Amino acid sequence: MKLPMYASEWFGIDLTALPAAKRRDRKPADPELFAQFYEKLAQGHGQIDHKFIAERRAEARAISAEIFSAWWKQHGRAPRILSLAVGTAVCEEIWLAEGYDVTLQECQEASLQDLLSRFPNAPRLIGDIRDISIDALYDVVCMLGLDTTLACDELITLFRRIADLLSADGLLLVDCRANLSFRHLITELAKRALGRYQPTTHIMWGWWRTPGALRALAHTAGMQLKAAYRLVCDGKGEMKICRRQQLLQAVPTLRDSMVMLALMYCGGERSIRVNWRDST
Repeated sequence: MKLPMYASEWFGIDLTALPAAKRRDRKPADPELFAQFYEKLAQGHGQIDHKFIAERRAEARAISAEIFSAWWKQHGRAPRILSLAVGTAVCEEIWLAEGYDVTLQECQEASLQDLLSRFPNAPRLIGDIRDISIDALYDVVCMLGLDTTLACDELITLFRRIADLLSADGLLLVDCRANLSFRHLITELAKRALGRYQPTTHIMWGWWRTPGALRALAHTAGMQLKAAYRLVCDGKGEMKICRRQQLLQAVPTLRDSMVMLALMYCGGERSIRVNWRDST
């Protein structure tokens, strides 16, 4: 199940005022809009919320401690990581500081300048994720919120491309930040009934989805679920990754706000072998 998501501002920047927003016609945010947003941010307009940064750093530490370290222990070496749509790379900075080999993918470069001042040799791929390609293998591919802005057919295509990038025991981590819970469903339906989302005040940002819907799309692309996790704040500024025992259904969850899926490729031959353009 999915539901359109709308937004009026992000980190203090009016999204409806961006030139790309005026040409979207109720289509989700695209690379042009994100490039304009991050240019505004780099110029000193708006500010990334400190709570957002703290939560993303806590999530990065939890992923490193629970998932990267387990992969390292099992295989005797650190995983090679590709992280998609990194934005300002808050999570990825933690992993780079820990010594991991992390390739950064982003549709524009403005958001990466601060990180690259500290990690100038970090490999990066710049371009629309729907078009960009790479000829390399990775042990872990991270999608931390990217699913929100992609349509179902685009996600299936992306999952198939990622399958070609995974090593034999490679993992795809999908962080369902726009998880459609019953609370979100009721709230969003009420806002629509009240006429809150108007073209002059909001843009289409992407989609709310249930984790079960994402799992079904991944299965269509030949990926199988290895594990599902809940990301839980411990009240001390840290985050724990807890195994989610309930089955992932297509209907909204009761209370989960953040669910992470760990997927593995389960098909026979890889669907395609894409040649990625490396812009480093």
